[in-house]
Amino acid sequence: MASYTYLNQNDPRQPYRGVVLFASKSLEPEESEPYEDLVKGGKIRRFYLDEMTESPDAPLGLSILHLIREAESSAPRKGSQSRRPREEGNRE
Repeated sequence: MASYTYLNQNDPRQPYRGVVLFASKSLEPEESEPYEDLVKGGKIRRFYLDEMTESPDAPLGLSILHLIREAESSAPRKGSQSRRPREEGNRE
């Protein structure tokens, strides 16, 4: 429903595309029928973070998204590792 609320508040006649991120396919809601027309019509695209390859050269935003699926105990360490190369690269 939130997507339709957004479209009603913002001119729905404009071209748009949506992205839905899930940590894994198992977390996708079982009831998706109200949104299937948007998915089939190419208006919404699903991405599963556990199927995306992590790269040390990935943009910071993508690296942050990968932290969603990390265990709470390892997320701080992984987050620091993701940040370090960019900070060093910015000093040059």
